[in-house]
Amino acid sequence: MPQLSVIVPVYNEAQTIHQILEKIHAVALDKEIIVVDDGSTDRSGDIARMHGAKVISQKNSGPGAARNKGVDNANTEVIVFIDADN
Repeated sequence: MPQLSVIVPVYNEAQTIHQILEKIHAVALDKEIIVVDDGSTDRSGDIARMHGAKVISQKNSGPGAARNKGVDNANTEVIVFIDADN
C-alpha cells in the first residue's frame, strides 16, 4: 500500500499538468497520484493517464467537490493536494 495519496484537481490544465506530475513523480516516496478531472474540455485527463496517474472524471462541480472525490478514492491515510496550474 502506498504511503501517500497526492490528489490533483484538474480543469483544463493540459498546458501544465505534465510539469506538475513530473515534479510529483520526482519525490522519493511510495505514492499514488489521483487526478480528478473536473469536466475538462482539453486533454488534461489523457495527459495525466500517460503519466501513470489514476484519473477520475466528474461533471464540472468545482475544486472542493474534486478534492472530496479524490479523498473518497484515496487508499492512504496521508493525503496532500496539489494544484495543477503550476
